[in-house]
Amino acid sequence: MTAYVKLAFGLDTDSKAFLVTTAFYTAYFFLTLPSSWVLEKTGMKKGTAMVLKESSYASIENFDHACRNNTGYLMTLVGVFRWMDLTGVPAYHTLMKDLLPTLNNNPAVPQLIDNIVREDGRGVANAKGFCNYTPKEAKLWEETFTEFSYEIRKLALKYPYDVVERKMKAAAPADL
Repeated sequence: MTAYVKLAFGLDTDSKAFLVTTAFYTAYFFLTLPSSWVLEKTGMKKGTAMVLKESSYASIENFDHACRNNTGYLMTLVGVFRWMDLTGVPAYHTLMKDLLPTLNNNPAVPQLIDNIVREDGRGVANAKGFCNYTPKEAKLWEETFTEFSYEIRKLALKYPYDVVERKMKAAAPADL
Protein backbone atom coordinates (compact mmCIF):
# COMPACT_ATOMS: atom_id res chain seq x y z
CA MET A 1 0.00 0.00 0.00
CA THR A 2 2.82 2.41 0.86
CA ALA A 3 4.42 2.02 -2.56
CA TYR A 4 1.08 2.69 -4.28
CA VAL A 5 0.37 5.78 -2.18
CA LYS A 6 3.89 7.11 -2.83
CA LEU A 7 3.41 6.64 -6.57
CA ALA A 8 -0.17 7.95 -6.70
CA PHE A 9 0.62 11.12 -4.76
CA GLY A 10 4.19 11.67 -6.00
CA LEU A 11 5.68 11.30 -2.52
CA ASP A 12 9.32 10.63 -1.75
CA THR A 13 9.20 9.00 1.71
CA ASP A 14 7.32 6.24 3.47
CA SER A 15 6.39 8.62 6.32
CA LYS A 16 4.64 10.97 3.88
CA ALA A 17 2.77 8.00 2.38
CA PHE A 18 1.76 6.96 5.91
CA LEU A 19 0.39 10.46 6.52
CA VAL A 20 -1.72 10.31 3.35
CA THR A 21 -3.12 6.92 4.32
CA THR A 22 -3.77 8.22 7.81
CA ALA A 23 -5.59 11.22 6.38
CA PHE A 24 -7.98 9.00 4.47
CA TYR A 25 -8.67 6.69 7.40
CA THR A 26 -9.15 9.68 9.67
CA ALA A 27 -11.51 11.29 7.18
CA TYR A 28 -13.58 8.12 7.12
CA PHE A 29 -13.76 8.25 10.87
CA PHE A 30 -14.61 11.93 11.17
CA LEU A 31 -17.22 11.71 8.46
CA THR A 32 -18.87 8.72 10.07
CA LEU A 33 -19.21 7.28 13.50
CA PRO A 34 -19.08 10.08 16.08
CA SER A 35 -21.17 12.62 14.20
CA SER A 36 -23.62 10.56 12.19
CA TRP A 37 -26.54 11.38 14.50
CA VAL A 38 -25.81 15.13 14.32
CA LEU A 39 -25.29 15.09 10.58
CA GLU A 40 -28.53 13.26 9.97
CA LYS A 41 -30.37 16.03 11.81
CA THR A 42 -28.62 18.62 9.63
CA GLY A 43 -29.24 17.11 6.23
CA MET A 44 -27.74 13.64 6.08
CA LYS A 45 -29.71 11.12 4.08
CA LYS A 46 -28.82 8.28 6.49
CA GLY A 47 -26.28 7.66 9.23
CA THR A 48 -22.93 8.19 7.51
CA ALA A 49 -21.22 5.03 8.72
CA MET A 50 -24.10 2.92 7.49
CA VAL A 51 -24.15 4.66 4.10
CA LEU A 52 -20.42 4.08 3.65
CA LYS A 53 -20.81 0.45 4.64
CA GLU A 54 -23.90 -0.18 2.50
CA SER A 55 -22.31 1.60 -0.49
CA SER A 56 -19.20 -0.58 -0.16
CA TYR A 57 -16.93 2.42 0.45
CA ALA A 58 -15.68 0.71 3.59
CA SER A 59 -16.21 -2.46 5.58
CA ILE A 60 -16.94 -2.77 9.28
CA GLU A 61 -13.31 -3.79 9.69
CA ASN A 62 -12.21 -0.57 7.89
CA PHE A 63 -14.15 1.50 10.41
CA ASP A 64 -12.74 -0.43 13.34
CA HIS A 65 -9.20 -0.08 12.01
CA ALA A 66 -9.71 3.62 11.28
CA CYS A 67 -10.90 4.24 14.83
CA ARG A 68 -8.15 2.13 16.33
CA ASN A 69 -5.29 3.44 14.22
CA ASN A 70 -6.22 7.10 14.18
CA THR A 71 -8.41 8.12 17.07
CA GLY A 72 -5.81 7.06 19.60
CA TYR A 73 -3.17 9.02 17.72
CA LEU A 74 -5.39 12.05 17.38
CA MET A 75 -6.83 12.32 20.84
CA THR A 76 -3.53 11.98 22.66
CA LEU A 77 -1.66 14.67 20.69
CA VAL A 78 -3.90 17.14 18.87
CA GLY A 79 -7.48 18.09 18.04
CA VAL A 80 -9.36 17.58 14.78
CA PHE A 81 -8.25 20.69 12.91
CA ARG A 82 -4.55 20.49 13.77
CA TRP A 83 -4.75 16.78 12.86
CA MET A 84 -5.92 17.78 9.38
CA ASP A 85 -3.11 20.35 9.21
CA LEU A 86 -0.60 17.62 10.08
CA THR A 87 -1.96 14.99 7.73
CA GLY A 88 -2.79 17.14 4.73
CA VAL A 89 -5.74 19.51 4.36
CA PRO A 90 -6.13 18.88 0.57
CA ALA A 91 -6.66 15.15 1.16
CA TYR A 92 -9.64 15.88 3.40
CA HIS A 93 -10.98 18.38 0.89
CA THR A 94 -10.79 15.80 -1.92
CA LEU A 95 -12.47 13.15 0.19
CA MET A 96 -15.28 15.52 1.17
CA LYS A 97 -15.74 16.62 -2.43
CA ASP A 98 -16.07 13.00 -3.57
CA LEU A 99 -18.18 11.64 -0.71
CA LEU A 100 -20.52 14.48 0.26
CA PRO A 101 -22.74 14.19 -2.86
CA THR A 102 -23.43 10.58 -1.85
CA LEU A 103 -23.92 11.23 1.84
CA ASN A 104 -25.42 14.67 2.26
CA ASN A 105 -28.34 16.72 0.98
CA ASN A 106 -25.87 19.60 0.58
CA PRO A 107 -22.93 18.22 -1.44
CA ALA A 108 -20.79 21.38 -1.17
CA VAL A 109 -17.47 21.11 0.61
CA PRO A 110 -17.57 23.24 3.79
CA GLN A 111 -16.39 26.78 3.02
CA LEU A 112 -13.76 26.79 5.78
CA ILE A 113 -11.74 23.94 4.26
CA ASP A 114 -12.53 25.03 0.70
CA ASN A 115 -11.02 28.48 1.34
CA ILE A 116 -7.86 27.00 2.82
CA VAL A 117 -7.34 24.69 -0.16
CA ARG A 118 -8.09 27.48 -2.68
CA GLU A 119 -5.38 29.57 -1.02
CA ASP A 120 -2.94 26.62 -1.40
CA GLY A 121 -3.12 25.76 2.29
CA ARG A 122 -1.56 22.39 3.04
CA GLY A 123 -1.35 22.62 6.81
CA VAL A 124 2.09 22.30 8.35
CA ALA A 125 3.56 21.38 4.96
CA ASN A 126 3.51 25.08 4.02
CA ALA A 127 2.47 26.68 7.34
CA LYS A 128 -1.01 27.48 5.95
CA GLY A 129 -3.92 25.59 7.45
CA PHE A 130 -6.65 25.74 10.04
CA CYS A 131 -4.13 26.89 12.65
CA ASN A 132 -1.62 29.74 12.33
CA TYR A 133 2.02 28.68 12.13
CA THR A 134 5.36 30.33 11.70
CA PRO A 135 7.59 28.25 9.41
CA LYS A 136 9.66 27.21 12.45
CA GLU A 137 6.55 26.21 14.37
CA ALA A 138 5.16 24.20 11.42
CA LYS A 139 8.45 22.31 11.11
CA LEU A 140 8.46 21.57 14.83
CA TRP A 141 4.86 20.31 14.67
CA GLU A 142 5.80 18.01 11.79
CA GLU A 143 8.85 16.67 13.65
CA THR A 144 6.83 16.20 16.85
CA PHE A 145 4.06 14.41 14.97
CA THR A 146 6.52 12.06 13.27
CA GLU A 147 8.22 11.22 16.58
CA PHE A 148 4.87 10.76 18.29
CA SER A 149 3.55 8.52 15.49
CA TYR A 150 6.42 6.07 15.87
CA GLU A 151 6.06 6.04 19.66
CA ILE A 152 2.29 5.49 19.65
CA ARG A 153 2.61 2.83 16.93
CA LYS A 154 5.00 0.85 19.16
CA LEU A 155 2.40 0.94 21.91
CA ALA A 156 -0.41 -0.06 19.53
CA LEU A 157 1.60 -3.07 18.33
CA LYS A 158 1.65 -4.38 21.89
CA TYR A 159 -2.16 -4.63 21.62
CA PRO A 160 -2.95 -5.91 18.10
CA TYR A 161 -6.39 -5.79 16.57
CA ASP A 162 -6.95 -9.46 17.40
CA VAL A 163 -5.53 -9.30 20.94
CA VAL A 164 -8.51 -11.05 22.53
CA GLU A 165 -8.55 -13.81 19.92
CA ARG A 166 -4.85 -14.41 20.55
CA LYS A 167 -5.42 -14.55 24.29
CA MET A 168 -8.29 -17.00 23.80
CA LYS A 169 -6.10 -19.30 21.69
CA ALA A 170 -3.29 -19.11 24.22
CA ALA A 171 -5.55 -19.85 27.19
CA ALA A 172 -5.68 -23.37 28.49
CA PRO A 173 -8.95 -25.23 27.74
CA ALA A 174 -9.77 -25.28 31.47
CA ASP A 175 -9.65 -21.45 31.52
CA LEU A 176 -12.43 -21.12 28.95
